[in-house]
This record gives sequence, C-alpha cells and structure tokens, in this order.
Amino acid sequence: MYIAGSDQIWNPIGKTGLDPAFYLTEIPIEIPFKEILLSSLFMILLSIIVSLIPALKAGKEKPLNIFSNN
Repeated sequence: MYIAGSDQIWNPIGKTGLDPAFYLTEIPIEIPFKEILLSSLFMILLSIIVSLIPALKAGKEKPLNIFSNN
C-alpha cells in the first residue's frame, strides 16, 4: 500500500523493498580489451568476406550480357 507523500511502501512485516540491503547499488562489469579487439577484428573480417562474394559474382558479368538476357 502506498501512502501519499511518503517515499516508502507500507509493509506489515516491517521490511521495505527499497532497502539497499535487498538490491545491488552497482553492478561491477569488467570487459577485457583483448575480447573487444578480437570481436571487432572478427566482425570486420566477416563483413569483408560477405561483401566480396557478391562483388566477385558481379565482376564476372559483362554489362551487355545483363541487358541482352531479357
């Protein structure tokens, strides 16, 4: 039950859900630089490979052959 004008929630047990003992005030996060670097390099390599496949197929076609197949 919420009492207007107060910042706490009424609880018959006497414990409030807003007590700092019941939640994390901060979450420690550690991201190693090596993992970021390897992920970035892998994504760049994958992007290059995926873009080369259609570029090589398009490079084999002659422009006049594309329009004459209609």
